[in-house]
Amino acid sequence: MTTRMLVPEDIETNTPVKIYKNKPKNLWSVQVKTEKGWRVKGHIKIARVNNGRFQVNEKTRQKIVEEGKKYVHAFVIGEWCQHWTLYQDHGCVEFVKYNPYKHKEFRTTDWYGNKPISPDWRGIVYFGKDGNVTKVKKGGPN
Repeated sequence: MTTRMLVPEDIETNTPVKIYKNKPKNLWSVQVKTEKGWRVKGHIKIARVNNGRFQVNEKTRQKIVEEGKKYVHAFVIGEWCQHWTLYQDHGCVEFVKYNPYKHKEFRTTDWYGNKPISPDWRGIVYFGKDGNVTKVKKGGPN
């Protein structure tokens, strides 16, 4: 089954979504919840979610470390945002990274202190066409 390229208007604002990096396609895969569970709706180059949270499936992460294979197990769950502009105040954003071999959670990049991101964190998350994930710190835009 092939999935198509999405435009932001393909998904209603505030729809719950899961987003993860699709490395072979170098795009972001977007899942929406259906009667049969989470299903890929399509792929997109850039996106934003509100009320986003970072989630790692620990059991699958351990399998990756043991086997050295890649499985989808780390993603952001949030509410889709159709219309937005990128926040330009770099004092209010932090770039995010994830490496299943080094850590059990998403973390800020070294530039921002390599701090773990709590599973309880909620906020705005941007997904860039360059593969970067950016979270807005508290006090950023609505």
